[in-house]
Amino acid sequence: MIVEGTVKIYTGKIFSTKGPGRATSGFYNPQMIFSRDVMISFLDAAKEIYRIEKALDALAATGIRGIRMAKEAGLKVTINDWNEKAYEIIKKNVSFNGVDAEITKRNANSIMAERKFGYIDIDPYGSPVPFLDMAVQSVKNRGVLGVTATDTANLSGSNPQKCFRRYMAKCTRNSVKHEVGVRILLGYIGRTAAKYDKGISPLLSVYHGHHYRVFVAVFEGAKRADETLEMIGMTETPDGVEVGPLWTGELHDKRILERMKIRDYFQSKKLFSKMLEIWKDEKGLFFYELHYLSSLWKISTPSIETVIEELTKEGYYASRTQFSPTGIRTNARLDEFKKIVKKITR
Repeated sequence: MIVEGTVKIYTGKIFSTKGPGRATSGFYNPQMIFSRDVMISFLDAAKEIYRIEKALDALAATGIRGIRMAKEAGLKVTINDWNEKAYEIIKKNVSFNGVDAEITKRNANSIMAERKFGYIDIDPYGSPVPFLDMAVQSVKNRGVLGVTATDTANLSGSNPQKCFRRYMAKCTRNSVKHEVGVRILLGYIGRTAAKYDKGISPLLSVYHGHHYRVFVAVFEGAKRADETLEMIGMTETPDGVEVGPLWTGELHDKRILERMKIRDYFQSKKLFSKMLEIWKDEKGLFFYELHYLSSLWKISTPSIETVIEELTKEGYYASRTQFSPTGIRTNARLDEFKKIVKKITR
């Protein structure tokens, strides 16, 4: 028996305490509590703006996401898993929590091919690619997709061939690899949507632990598709590595971030509070990896707080980033950034 949020669930015999774990019937990963807390807060904020009343938990395992969507975010939820054992566990958990939810035992792509939803949650073991074509077609106009990717090594350049084969994107090792990974995922979702005359707008983009998690609004229309494609392209990282195609626009929607609230019962509220403040400050494309650059310039790594303070004094925007504990987002050019850092370390 697991307690999470306001629900209690039964799980399968195996659950993960480190990394993405293994795909098994009734799989439960306690490391994803933060991700699910964020989802609840996000859905509360998004339903004020977007059409997300009817939701699909497409790859449900224990049903924890769908049950929390219904109980804590007040959505009308369909909870789906095509595995027989998972299906039985979901039925047990839905009944135990007294939740009014539809339970289906279908191939996720099959159910999305037949029905429309305002919010679709794609939380697979590994890559979401096999589900994205149907997801962008199944989501309603002005609906939202929540997409998880745990194949972060592929997306961030550790396996360039797999990244290209799966996401049709170029990525090799670089100093901002996890932001590149999130942006390649967003770019792939955008290109997939554009095939069906739809466009996307990122609402919240998260890197944590072993996974990436993005929420995007989906809009119908060729104009929206064209506008989306204009935001996707090849670019260079601050250390000169060509990457892409990837999303080059903003990662978050400030309207959503300002509406997001951290509930008292969230088990991840300390981490959530810290990350929410970082997300609110994140803007622009890429960041400078202070530790990497200091090593490159053969100087000792200065305090990140001191560098941010000095950049701000000089009139630049400067903030931390979720993608690295020694990363700094700023609108200062690299030569200006180098000059300031070297001045601090004299």
